[in-house]
Amino acid sequence: MRRFRLKYAFMILLLATAALADWSVEASINRPQIGIEDNLTLTVTVMGDKLNNLTTPQLGDNDDWAVVSTGSSTSTNIQLVGGRMTQSRTVTTTMLLAPKRKGTLTVPSLPVSANNETKHTDQFRVEVVDGSVSPRPQHRTHQQPRPQAPPTPSSQEIGENLFLSTHVDKREAFVGEQITATFTLYTQYNLGQASMSREPSFTGFWAHEMFRATQLDYQRRTIDDKVYNTVVLSRYAIFPLSSGDRTIEPMELEATVLTRRDFWGFFSQGDKVKVTGRPTNLKIKPLPAGAPSGFDGLVGEFSVTTEVSKDSALTNEAISYVITISGTGNIRQIRMPRVEFPPGFDLFDTQEAENIFTDGGKVSGTKRFEFILVPRSDGEFVMPNYSVSFFNPGKERYETSVSKPLRVIVGRGADAETSGFQPVVRGEVIRVGEDIRHIAPDCESVSTSSNENELVFLYYLLSFELLIILIGISIARRRSRLESDEGYARYTRALKRAMKELKKANELAGNMEAFVGAVQNGILHYLADRLGLPKGGVVYAEIRDKLAERRVDDATLDAIEGFLEKSNFLRFAPGVKEEAEREMVNEARELIKKVDRVFK
Repeated sequence: MRRFRLKYAFMILLLATAALADWSVEASINRPQIGIEDNLTLTVTVMGDKLNNLTTPQLGDNDDWAVVSTGSSTSTNIQLVGGRMTQSRTVTTTMLLAPKRKGTLTVPSLPVSANNETKHTDQFRVEVVDGSVSPRPQHRTHQQPRPQAPPTPSSQEIGENLFLSTHVDKREAFVGEQITATFTLYTQYNLGQASMSREPSFTGFWAHEMFRATQLDYQRRTIDDKVYNTVVLSRYAIFPLSSGDRTIEPMELEATVLTRRDFWGFFSQGDKVKVTGRPTNLKIKPLPAGAPSGFDGLVGEFSVTTEVSKDSALTNEAISYVITISGTGNIRQIRMPRVEFPPGFDLFDTQEAENIFTDGGKVSGTKRFEFILVPRSDGEFVMPNYSVSFFNPGKERYETSVSKPLRVIVGRGADAETSGFQPVVRGEVIRVGEDIRHIAPDCESVSTSSNENELVFLYYLLSFELLIILIGISIARRRSRLESDEGYARYTRALKRAMKELKKANELAGNMEAFVGAVQNGILHYLADRLGLPKGGVVYAEIRDKLAERRVDDATLDAIEGFLEKSNFLRFAPGVKEEAEREMVNEARELIKKVDRVFK
């Protein structure tokens, strides 16, 4: 039975590990060197099938950089095959950064969270010099111009009979009040493949996706004596974050319109078209004056209740105090309450849980806060009531919901008289007495040697199971650290990644410029990962200083520098033979292995 539980635990661990790999984050900069008068472009791209609770990367207060502007775009690739949809999302955030000083500046690693998991971008080093630095022209291979297809004769007609509509349930709303935005496709044509090239943008709003179509369920609708097939593509609940004039930027759809073009009308041909909706303007009103004390910007209709796990307990015995806030509105806006508990209660832990759903077209839900308390003195105590204030947009007034006070009677526990008690934490209570069974020896039927053999066997069996458990815990902790500590993950996986990059370089044999770049990246990225340096804009001069601090001998440092100089020469050298490429990869591999011994 115990082995089965261990096997089951390992299966859960493997499944959980696989589930974490459903999204990725990457970052890049446009130039490693800029002038003090220039701006740097930082691009963060998040990709995945599902990006629940995705956070926007923020630079925050920084001594080196000032944020000039921030923009984001979302693209969803939706493939329509047989009336079914499959999709993947890409969210791109672009920051325009202005340097505050000259020198070598660092663009820090930025955290991005999605699917209850946090990942970090790479750091970048940027050299800031006087004046302005023009970007270097990119080397481009000459390509023959492709012949352009003649314009589709019916493109104007298609544009009139295929369009996207954005409908909002209100054009004016208060800050924090829900606005429902519905995006609908209208068509008089049969559509082949379609993809969402741009999602609607909700700058200045917190958005909650209420619905997204997984298949095309058309409904007929007549507009101006024209009959359209319509399908709702998505529906969002958006909550404005500040007052003023706001705009919902439209979505964009690329589709193939199937039309009959041949003389006999037997074969359908496709015209690719791009459909863009119209921007939607909204007026957001500020909340009125007269907010009650303790108002935290909550808008909607809410109620609060409190409860305790038990109304009587003993000293040093854990009890739970729970606050539950329910209602309609932006549930995620509710923050952890500040509660003043009676003297003599120690707060051990807090837990937070939320449940968000759609009810009648409105975002509703509950948020639950649990406080684990341990009373240290006996007596009768009154647990505080809790109040939540909110603005009701339907009634255009502020309201407050107050919970009832709760009484808890604490008796004197047996361990209260001892000088050194062990605090009781929920989940750590074991039943003693029923777990231990006394063995009634039967000296006539069981020999002493038999008992000793059974005890030895039991000892080894328990030791083996304990070893397996400890190995499982060690693996889980290591995997958890690899996911949460980016520096540790880079350091641990540096050698394996370097070998993979050198293996990829072999596939580029024949293209000397790309081949040399891949080999150099294999070495430089390995060293950057081991030394905790950013991969972007890394230079060997800085790496050499760091390696010298690690007591790498001068001969090895000179060998690495000489290898990089030689590879730069070969990058554009004509007529390099295949043997030279193999030698370069082998030399890079040996240099990496030699340096790696220092880090072990």
